Amino acid sequence: MSQTHHECKLEQHIVEQLQAADWLIGNSEHYDLARALYPEDVLAWLKESQPEVWDRLHGANTETALLDALRKALDSKDGGTVAVLRRGFSLAGGGPSQVGAGNVQMSQALPAILIMAPLPSFRHGCRNPVPRTVTCRALSV
Repeated sequence: MSQTHHECKLEQHIVEQLQAADWLIGNSEHYDLARALYPEDVLAWLKESQPEVWDRLHGANTETALLDALRKALDSKDGGTVAVLRRGFSLAGGGPSQVGAGNVQMSQALPAILIMAPLPSFRHGCRNPVPRTVTCRALSV
């Protein structure tokens, strides 16, 4: 049977395109099924993008508390992926050995200069500047 029209070819193509655009390809062994995310990606994002938040966190169960708070925010009736990407999530102190970090952001906006950079547009033979929409790359959760 021909493999030409099988979905696996489409999936492979999508992964190749994402990888070509600098997306990381995850290892399924590192995927946390219970939380439905890659813990190492969440922690690396936080450490790199918000070192001041990470520095306020300490305690024996810091990583577990952070990942559990993220999962709770994602599962919340008022939350969900889009809400967490837009507003972040709260991380309160989990006990005497842990200090809360406040609000943890899970996305960053690009500088305004990148968002509104003009692109050439040809309409009826005239060159008109058209605002370029650049989407934010965020950690996929």
